[in-house]
Amino acid sequence: MLRQQIQADITRFAKEKKQQEVEVLRSIFSAIKNQEIELKRELNDEEIIKILKKYAKDLKEANEMFEAGGRDDLIEQNNREIEIVSVYMPAELSDEEIEKMVRMVLEKTPDEKNVGRLIGLSMKELSGKADGSRVAGIVRKIVN
Repeated sequence: MLRQQIQADITRFAKEKKQQEVEVLRSIFSAIKNQEIELKRELNDEEIIKILKKYAKDLKEANEMFEAGGRDDLIEQNNREIEIVSVYMPAELSDEEIEKMVRMVLEKTPDEKNVGRLIGLSMKELSGKADGSRVAGIVRKIVN
């Protein structure tokens, strides 16, 4: 299970004195524990992946601000943290695979013309296997 893997890696990286990895994983593990306390149960892998994706998304958004401020040092640090987090996330689908899934959704709902709803249906079908902005772009490309 992903939770145990993160926990074991925190210990391993601490022994190897890899401070940045330890800090990132402790932060993620803290978010996992907070969510578990809130829900009063242990999270499954899918829920942990959502936390990881949110963490990575926050780092990417921070990079945009750092770029505007000319803080290349912080951008490098965030990119390293994104690399650490991405080890625990499943590989995303290719654009071709996403397009195939979107076309299947369109076949199931041929009367649907609302692009937002089609994006939502596609995201439900892809559940965590692709970034929402990529899916939205592909849906818009196919519909238009």
